Amino acid sequence: MIKRYTSNIYVDFYIHAAKKLKILYKIIPGYKTTLILEKNNKFLFISNAVLGINNNLSVKLTSNKYTSYQLFDMKDIPHPKGILITSIKNLPDKIKILKKPLVVKPIKGSGGHGVTVKLNNIKNIKKAIKGAKKINKSIIIEEYIEGTNFRILIYKNQILDIVKRIPANVIGNNKNSIQQLINKKNEKREKVGLKKIKIDNELNKELKNHTLTLKSIIPKKKTLFLRRNCNMATGGETTRVSLKNVHKDNLKLFIKSANLVNLDFAGIDFITKDISKSYKDNNSIINEINRFPSLDVHYFADMKMDNSVAEKLLSMYFNF
Repeated sequence: MIKRYTSNIYVDFYIHAAKKLKILYKIIPGYKTTLILEKNNKFLFISNAVLGINNNLSVKLTSNKYTSYQLFDMKDIPHPKGILITSIKNLPDKIKILKKPLVVKPIKGSGGHGVTVKLNNIKNIKKAIKGAKKINKSIIIEEYIEGTNFRILIYKNQILDIVKRIPANVIGNNKNSIQQLINKKNEKREKVGLKKIKIDNELNKELKNHTLTLKSIIPKKKTLFLRRNCNMATGGETTRVSLKNVHKDNLKLFIKSANLVNLDFAGIDFITKDISKSYKDNNSIINEINRFPSLDVHYFADMKMDNSVAEKLLSMYFNF
């Protein structure tokens, strides 16, 4: 497990990698913990999960999800069909062009905050918009694409890692209640430094959709997904994917997407039913490009606490 040097685990990933690679580093404490790395008179500044690699204009452009979609249209990069709104006035008419279920999300934001998926009626869509507006006044409503979410980490035309993102879940044993299974899973997550599966209204609502409660017992080996998003902060997990199992068309698409928005360091969110098949034949999309990708989804993949991705990135940056 990562030894803690600062109050920010995202910075600690790079400190551990720097120590292993014998890269000089200095921690500057403050409002946001800042790390300075130096090797052969070359410097890299890191603050929280933000690396001083990408140019400022590209960062600004990709911080706006709707702008990113417009850029994708220029090069036929598949993305969700959606609309931009600032009010719920005439909402039924506005969303007529979209096929349900729908997704509501703020135009800017990260970590899945303000995002609600699989919405089918106006009442729930309006409620989701109200929540999203707490993050940003401008809202995107888009078509929901069924499939698995993958995160692809890219540095200068090189794919460093791919992980499959999995929503919070438990596996039944025909014995313990869902509450007990969550408790057991949370004990395991705590041991490796992951946040607990969060029991809240969203989780209880998802259980209700399955006509279940926290007291219910599920069959042996049955996987029950507890949320619709796959964010690690609320209990999601990841598993590593070999590039050998990814279709070449998809690999080219990932590089093309990062190059289009001129990001040297990017996290691509890709949704597909089968990553081994070409996106051209599989109704797959680039859901988002993260200009400040964090390494937690890679470090905790398969709960192996593997910091090799940070080491690989620093080796490439400092031209080892």
